[in-house]
Parts: sequence; C-alpha cells; structure tokens
Amino acid sequence: MATYKKRYKPAKEKIENAQLEDETIDVSDSTTAEVFDTLDETANKSEKWIEKNSKPLFYAMIGFVVLFLLYVGYQRFVSEPKQLDASNNLAYPRATFDKALLATGDEAKKLFKLGLDGTDGKFGFVNIADEYSGTKAGNMANYYAGISYLKLKEYDKAIEYLSEFDSDDEVLGPVALGAIGDAFADLNQDKDALEYYEKAGTKKENDFTSPMFLFKAGQLAIQLKDFSKAEKLFTTIKEKYPTSEQGREIDRYINMAKYGDASSVVVSESVKVDETPKQEEKVVEDVNSLYNATSALLGKTVKGYEYLGEFVSLKLKDNSEIIALSKGFESGLLNFIKSDAKVDKTTWFNLRRVLFKTGSADLDERSMTQIGNIVKILNAYPNVELKLGGYTDNTGNVNSNKKLSERRANAVLNALVSKGIDKKRLTAEGYGIEHPVADNNTEEGRALNRRVSARVTKK
Repeated sequence: MATYKKRYKPAKEKIENAQLEDETIDVSDSTTAEVFDTLDETANKSEKWIEKNSKPLFYAMIGFVVLFLLYVGYQRFVSEPKQLDASNNLAYPRATFDKALLATGDEAKKLFKLGLDGTDGKFGFVNIADEYSGTKAGNMANYYAGISYLKLKEYDKAIEYLSEFDSDDEVLGPVALGAIGDAFADLNQDKDALEYYEKAGTKKENDFTSPMFLFKAGQLAIQLKDFSKAEKLFTTIKEKYPTSEQGREIDRYINMAKYGDASSVVVSESVKVDETPKQEEKVVEDVNSLYNATSALLGKTVKGYEYLGEFVSLKLKDNSEIIALSKGFESGLLNFIKSDAKVDKTTWFNLRRVLFKTGSADLDERSMTQIGNIVKILNAYPNVELKLGGYTDNTGNVNSNKKLSERRANAVLNALVSKGIDKKRLTAEGYGIEHPVADNNTEEGRALNRRVSARVTKK
C-alpha cells in the first residue's frame, strides 16, 4: 500500500508539531488515492486488452490504410481520367446539338440524331450517358439526350433520359423538369405534365424559370378545369414575380381562373392593371384610336383600355417597325418568339383589336390594323407558324356557337393568306364557349369572350 512520508520539521517546532511527527498518512483514506488506484487498474486492463488484441488492431489499421490508398488511387487513376475522357467525348455531340438548334426542318432532325448516336467513332449522347454514368459529363449527356428526343418528338425517350438527369443548377434543374412536363403534355398526359411544371416552378426560385413554369402549370390547370389551383399558381406569380414577363399581364389570368369557376365573384378584365393616375394628355378619349394607331399616339393609352398599356413602336427582325400596345397581342407574341420559351399548347395571345360584325364571321374593317401587324411579324420571322382559335360568349346554341367560332378563326386565317402569308404556316380551330376570359354575366364580359386568339406552333 502506498503512503506519503511523514513531514520533517526543525527541532524548534518539535513540540508544536509533535502530532505530525507521530503521524503516517494512509493514502487509501483519501479520494485522490482512490482515483490513482482506479487509473492504475484501468491502465493495467487496457495494456492487457491491447496485448491480447494487438494483431487484430494491427490488421484493422492496415486495412484502413489500404482502403484510403485505394480511394486515392481510384480518384487519381480511374475517376479523374474517366471524367476527363467523358468531357472530351461530350464536345462533339454538344457542338452538333448547338447546330441543330439553329437549323430547321429535316436538317435539324438529322443533326439531333447525329448528336444522339454519334458517328465515325465519335460518341453520341446515348453512348456517353451509358459508358460514363456517374460522371458529370455522363449526367449532362442525359440532359442533352432528353432535349434532343423532345425535339424529335420521341417523348417517352425524352422522359427516360431527362429523368436520369440530376442538377442543382439554378436554370438547368428547373428546365429539365419543365421539359419532362412538355413531353407529358405532348403525350396528352396532362396531369403528369402539370405535376412536373409545378416541380419546375418551385425547384429554384428565380425570376426566369419560376414564373415561366408556374404560368405553364396555371394554363394547364385551367384546361383541366382545376380553377382554384390555376388561381393559386397565377397569384404566386403576381406576389413573387410581378416584374417577370409572365407577371406583366397576370391579373388577366387570375381573372380567367376566377371566371372559370362560376361560384367566384370577379372583377371585369377591363379594370385597370395600373391604378396610378395618368396625366390628361397621355390618355386618348377616342376608342377608335385602338384601330388606327399612328406615331402621334406613341406613349399614350386609350381611356377604358389602360390594361393594354401605351402605344409603342416595336422593331422587328427585318428592321421594319409596327405601332402596337405595350401589353397587347403584338408585344406578347413578339416577346414569346424572341424568348427561349418552348412552343407549347397553353400559351395563347388574344387579338383584342380584331372585331366581327354581329352574329357573323365577317371581319369589321377596323380589324385590318392588327391583321396588318400580324402579317409584318410573320414576314419578319419566316419560321414562325400560328394556330388561330375562335371563341364566343355563352349566349345562343352551343353547337352553333362552336361553328361560328370556327368560321371566325378561319376568317382571320384567310385574311392573313390574302396578304401573302403561306397557308401552310397557319391552322384554325373553333372552341365555342370554352375557355372564357371574362364574366359572361355582363355585356362587357361577353364582348371580351367573343374573340380570336393565336398561339405559336413553331418558331
């Protein structure tokens, strides 16, 4: 048993410290001693355990070192060279893909297929996605393959490859999901398309992809008659992305969703979007100015039609110009044509200045200004093709209304053809009372619902 030595004191302190001289302190009676004993015991047990298990510990350490070296070796001699090789192989189909985007018709199809399959020993996207799965280049090959198949209208394969693509990129991630939505829409699987448009609109919040895909989702929700969802999606655009391209006229679509639900009480579309008072000289009283736009009207709005914006001069690709309203048909159509937005079945633009004589498909003479603008746009963008849709209000016989709407859509088509536009670039269909944009319970609303709209089918 361990003991502390007794303390030594000089003689002159002998009497004073007599008790200490006779005293031996037993460590076992102190807390500190107990700790030391415990430590000694633990140390002895640890030494015995290490001695007993020294070989397994040694092998485990060797195993860890080997695994670490294998990982480093794999990264350096396998993974990194594979990444580099994949990136190099991706260069050829990527260049072909870029060329295909600029081409048209059969030439574009040929280039997209070339990018997918490769040629003369050069890999295509399909080969790279298979051979280099797990690499960044292999992942990107899935994206390009999916978009290529989408362009070739092979929608099942587009969905297959785009579903394999994974990215947290601010733009590519949402665009890939949106492209899957486009593929489902073209397969007429609208519920699946709506799901993916919503995913695309919320994956990364930004002012480009979010409003674009939320808008597509809202349009599709209206087609599915899910008006409450459409209103919610359009309202999200208004609240979060008011300055985006889609946010400019989003009040119209919010009302459209509300009008689709007969239980909703809504405000007519003619309510001003911008309630800021305008100077008197900037507002034109004469409604006929809508149909006879001149340079004298630039910067001005028409009273009662402020929601269509002010008159502006729009420059076209062939350097010609047209005078139109900043929030009207021509501006919306041009912005869509110039944008990277993919052609879809839900983005329509209303021809607000095309009028018909009551109960007939005869164009009112005042319609010719907007008809003329459409001709100029189509001449400036020769690859663009349009589908024209005719609509009526809900008065009268449903079947008769549908026939009338078709005749009106064809009347616009024929007017464009008469001014030199190739008929092959145009199609027309009548929808009757479907898809109202205003309240049919008011005369003003019914007037807005008697319309022709257009969407781009090719650009």
